[in-house]
Amino acid sequence: MKTTAGHIILFVFFLFLGNSLLSQEIVYRNITMQDGLPSNRIYDIIQDQKGYMWIGTDNGLVRYNGKEFQKFSSSYSLDNEFTHIKELKDGSIWCINFGNQVFKVQEDSLVWVDAFKPYLQDSKYFILHEWRDSVLVLHTPNRIVTYDPFENNLKDITSKITLNGISRISVNSKNILISGFLTYGYYNLETGEFKRSSSYFYSRSIFGSLSPLCINDSFYLFSPNNLLSDTLILYSLQESDNKYIIKDTFVGFYEIASNANLIIRINDKNWVCSNNGLFEMNSKKRILENYNISNIIKDKESNYWISTLNSGILFVPTFDIKKHDLEENSFRFIKKLNQNILAAGTTNGQIIGYNVKENKIDFSTQLPHLDPTLLLPLQHTQTILASGKNEINYLDYFGNILQEKIASNANINIKDIIEVQKDLFLINSGKHHILLFNHQKDTYPNMGLNSKWKRNTKSYQRYNRKYLSLSNTDIGFYFEKIYYIQQDSTFFYVSSTQTYYEQEGLIQLLKNKDGKSMPLNCFIENKEGVVIAGKKTTGFVLIENNSIVHEISNPIFDQYGMIRQIIPYGNQLIFLASTGIIISDYAGNIIHTIDESDNIKAASIYSIELMDHTLWLGGVEGLFSIDLKQYYENEHKAETHIVDVMVNGEKLNTKINRSVQLKNNSDVEIFFEGISYKGNSSLKYSYKLNEDETWKELPGNIKSLRFPNLSRGNYNFQILSINEEGIKGNPVHFKFSVRPPFWMQWWFLFLCFIGWVSVFFLWNRRKIRQLEKENKWEQDIRKSELKALQSRMNPHFIFNSLNSIQHLIVTLEPEKANEYLGVFSNLMRLYLQHSEKDNVDLMEEINALKLYLQLEKLRFHDIMVQLNIDEELSDIAIKIPPLFIQPHVENAFKHGLLHKEGYKKLNIDFKWIKPLQTLRVTIKDNGLGRDAVKEIQEKSTVVLKGLSYSLAANESRLKLLNYNRTQKIEVNIDDVLENGTIVGTKVEILIPIND
Repeated sequence: MKTTAGHIILFVFFLFLGNSLLSQEIVYRNITMQDGLPSNRIYDIIQDQKGYMWIGTDNGLVRYNGKEFQKFSSSYSLDNEFTHIKELKDGSIWCINFGNQVFKVQEDSLVWVDAFKPYLQDSKYFILHEWRDSVLVLHTPNRIVTYDPFENNLKDITSKITLNGISRISVNSKNILISGFLTYGYYNLETGEFKRSSSYFYSRSIFGSLSPLCINDSFYLFSPNNLLSDTLILYSLQESDNKYIIKDTFVGFYEIASNANLIIRINDKNWVCSNNGLFEMNSKKRILENYNISNIIKDKESNYWISTLNSGILFVPTFDIKKHDLEENSFRFIKKLNQNILAAGTTNGQIIGYNVKENKIDFSTQLPHLDPTLLLPLQHTQTILASGKNEINYLDYFGNILQEKIASNANINIKDIIEVQKDLFLINSGKHHILLFNHQKDTYPNMGLNSKWKRNTKSYQRYNRKYLSLSNTDIGFYFEKIYYIQQDSTFFYVSSTQTYYEQEGLIQLLKNKDGKSMPLNCFIENKEGVVIAGKKTTGFVLIENNSIVHEISNPIFDQYGMIRQIIPYGNQLIFLASTGIIISDYAGNIIHTIDESDNIKAASIYSIELMDHTLWLGGVEGLFSIDLKQYYENEHKAETHIVDVMVNGEKLNTKINRSVQLKNNSDVEIFFEGISYKGNSSLKYSYKLNEDETWKELPGNIKSLRFPNLSRGNYNFQILSINEEGIKGNPVHFKFSVRPPFWMQWWFLFLCFIGWVSVFFLWNRRKIRQLEKENKWEQDIRKSELKALQSRMNPHFIFNSLNSIQHLIVTLEPEKANEYLGVFSNLMRLYLQHSEKDNVDLMEEINALKLYLQLEKLRFHDIMVQLNIDEELSDIAIKIPPLFIQPHVENAFKHGLLHKEGYKKLNIDFKWIKPLQTLRVTIKDNGLGRDAVKEIQEKSTVVLKGLSYSLAANESRLKLLNYNRTQKIEVNIDDVLENGTIVGTKVEILIPIND
């Protein structure tokens, strides 16, 4: 009962407070059937990954891009009311209709998922949930079914739920929270385990059934049907020991209980959607109480979308812009009186003092015969001058009229009232004249007016007040506006084409750095003494020392038109322009813009004022306020996505994740779309085709780019949207590569390489074969020549041997002749065997040489012959030309030793030079020497001259043998010297064995 009493007291308090306070409503744009919606009854709304809004109505499923509505339908649909829209991780859109059918969006149509067909007649309704953006959970009063569309796997888990019926469910990242009759439990989607929670809470209360709720992955239970009072009860559940237990209770609003449809958490605020408005639980405030709210979401631009069951969609760019419902809702002028009071002049002649801190009206005064166009608070006297078209009234800060018609003249059109000094004012009446008056006295203090003022001022009396009048023509030009800067006592006069300034009695032209003047529209001075003036065209200027030092403009200022009012805000400036409000820094960099996309029609705003961090706007449609601190936190970024890609006139599948390969010289056309629900029509685009390129900006009406005849290479096309505030969205990519022509592709080049190598190989092989043939032919020729030489050398040897045998017979030495013939026959047999070979084993050649030496010993018994053979040679297989060493030994016998008298000696050495892999044969005699032998041969008979034939033939063989050899056979013949005297001859033969 204490709770009920408390609720009654709280209700009375809110009732009393509601009668004393003025209502404040958010500013929104109502999207209805007149804008293209198929119905004003909205069940559900979501935003997909690309930025599209999906709307479930009682007349179909709709996709919205900020400009157009596209309706999706299916011939299999049993009902046209769609709700519970879900997007899975692959970007696919799923929904259900009231005919209990599940649909998936494919291309531009709805596809009925017949996997759920067995459950069509199961109950009155389906409710669709999602788990981890990949699994759908379908729940009815009788069943719970999970479906994995990626695996096409459907599971009915109803049998595992041990509750008395299934009332409602909610899903988080791990469990399904299920409420039944007087109890609840949860099913673990990962393990498949179900646990039932205690029903003790229900047994001790009569609050009725509770609905499960998931907020930021945490579970709650809420009661929209409290039987004791109209109070929303919200219970949070805490997971402890693998169980969910009730943690605490939150008492919400009155008049919600039977009307709560949904509770949604956005950022740090909990929103209750009900059939009598939208409630924000943290601040306990209710808005939009005349609407039946079905859902609320926040899109990627920080806009809010509120769907209703009776009035379409309410589009709210920000909750920080509010409309204040005062007695009158059409204002000519607003002005700050102090930190709490905002004075506003209405179109019907009222002056209202609105207390912004307490949200109430402190005073309201009806002025007689006055349509106020200007309010001038006088801080030092706590009074207000309120001017109309041709009269001025004087009020205090409580709205009391102190004096009526201080100035009145049917011929005066009052545009501005300027306070020059205390109690001294300047009335700007446009092209006619200006008036200088003192509403307290009939005399004027010395204002330091220049000579033109003094000379041209005319005095006249009206309503017991004395005025000084100055005509525009007296100054020499017509001025449309006049401004006064009190800090340095400077007047600014604006004509239709130029601006003048007056200081210390001089009127001069206000010029920029180029020496040119321009018409300005409004002036304001900041705390640092910098004068900011709006141009009559677009943009603004900064004035210092009566000179325009900076002239600032950019496309955003051009878009919003002429500046009508300026307010300094810290290091920023707030401009009221023709079609919007611009907030920028002193360099003209745009920080924020406020316009129709924020549901503010700036063209109907007459005046703006700043109080603390709240910007107030007064106009034809009412009084508005903007919390700039909160508003600045919302950065609106437009989404961009690639719609289609056409390659050579054919549509390409843009869902391919990998880089696409295109043919050489392809014609590529890319269609893209930027989505900004705050200002879709003002979007611009920026793109680049390669990473190393600079961004190129496009106008907003271009939504496709064509790249004809692209050359080969890798491309990464990027496109992003730029909104009206100059904020760039995140770029989207389309990666593709253009293949080179087939004759430049790797496989073709590889084939060409293989072909070239094959041709080269065949050509080289043919060339080698040809060379081999030529070499073989040459070798055959040389073999023939060698054999011919050898055949000529053999008879020569035989001739010499027969001569020796004849000599033995003549000298009557038959026994030696017989022995000689035996050795000679063996030697001839061996020579005949070697004559058919190109090369013979070294040891065979040495054996033939031994037989030859044996013959020569029989002839020259007085010669000492010594044959030395390296022991290593017996283990090495060495081939040498046959009968190659013997001619040099024969030459030593018959030329070097034949004519020597006395001791004769011949040394023959066979040595293996291992490092050089070379056989070295040294033949050394102690004969006469080459020169002495040569003299003897010249004096000798013809027979003796022919004795050197074998040696000459061997030299020819050497040339033939060395042909095409890298390591040549060398034969070196030198004289042996002792004390400068020739004492013999040495022959050195080097035969490499590796060639």
